[in-house]
Amino acid sequence: MSATLDTGSMKVTRWVIHEIPKVIRDRADVRPKLSEIVSPYDTEVARFFERKISESLTKSKHEIQSADDERPVPILIAGKLIDPDDALLDASTSLAGELVASKGVVYGLVGLVGVS
Repeated sequence: MSATLDTGSMKVTRWVIHEIPKVIRDRADVRPKLSEIVSPYDTEVARFFERKISESLTKSKHEIQSADDERPVPILIAGKLIDPDDALLDASTSLAGELVASKGVVYGLVGLVGVS
């Protein structure tokens, strides 16, 4: 069963951004620029992320699944997003590493935001 997400009440409280360069596959000399800290809070940046997330979810054809015993992934994700800053940093760094290691072509900015 899908849930309705009230994006109007969502507040972005922290974020981590990593830069993944566009490269020719299998170039060992090119590495992502990974953030080492959670970005400092800035109201304007927080509103930007809230607006972009809301727009994306509004346009998306994907459904947001309710968290329950049969679907533990939403609970795990929510836990990472509301944990202390170091958990957000660790989760975002792992995500960026997985994207770089994937066989697909991924480049640009990769971010993970914490919300309340």
